[in-house]
Amino acid sequence: MSFRVAVLVLACGLALPAGAETGAAPEQVITAVTPEREQRIEAVTPSGEQRVEAVDPDEAQRVAEGTKDPGNRGLRTAGRIAVGVMAAVLSVAAMAASLLFL
Repeated sequence: MSFRVAVLVLACGLALPAGAETGAAPEQVITAVTPEREQRIEAVTPSGEQRVEAVDPDEAQRVAEGTKDPGNRGLRTAGRIAVGVMAAVLSVAAMAASLLFL
């Protein structure tokens, strides 16, 4: 019974779009558009915004000295460790949540 209803609904669904296209398409008109004035090409003069400067190879390879403050280094290390631990905790929590929803 339900199969027959499904086939009837499918047949009606396919027949409706075919019956809706009985009207004729409206006529299309092509209108040429002429430019109001002539187009011309103008050269762009280079400005001083983009300059190329030579770089000394010895100066480019020079490395700046870092700070020798051990307290600052300790805080950076502690921050990196804290971020790593939080990432591990979130990863394990996400895995446990996904296992619970299986």
